[in-house]
Amino acid sequence: MLLEEWLHTSVNFAIGVPDRKERNVFDVKDTRINQATEIFIRTEDPPKVETGDANAQQFVFYKIDKETYKAEVVPQKLGFDKVGEVEYAVNYPLEYELLGLNPELGNLVQSSGGKIFETINANKIIEEVKSRSKRIVVDRVDIRWYFIVIAIIIFLIEITVRKIIEHRKAAKI
Repeated sequence: MLLEEWLHTSVNFAIGVPDRKERNVFDVKDTRINQATEIFIRTEDPPKVETGDANAQQFVFYKIDKETYKAEVVPQKLGFDKVGEVEYAVNYPLEYELLGLNPELGNLVQSSGGKIFETINANKIIEEVKSRSKRIVVDRVDIRWYFIVIAIIIFLIEITVRKIIEHRKAAKI
């Protein structure tokens, strides 16, 4: 963790923090339900901030640096919450992440014609989506005209044959 923080700090120092001169800058990290997360705000005056939900709660900010204040919030519901103008995610408890998949899920998915993919198989997912998104279009070909034309040709041939036969009979008489 220390290496990660050191790397983050070093990169910010190298490129400069774009909002370092701005005031009223909030920073809230994503958290898990019933787990505290820190709210940082950089402002000249002590902040008075409420959550964005219907059960608005006031936060007690403590000054930790010149123009930097810190408070903690413990979210009570899943989803997204708001502090001031900043949204943050509230995820499910960590224990749920370690549970894994129900062994019956594979059978259920297969029985409904689906497939289960590993997260590393993005190409297989893309191929499956492309193959399932192809539609078979059935064009109706009207073949009545072929039969009509054949019937007319047979009719004309029959008329011609009859005329020839009648003409030969008339010539013999």
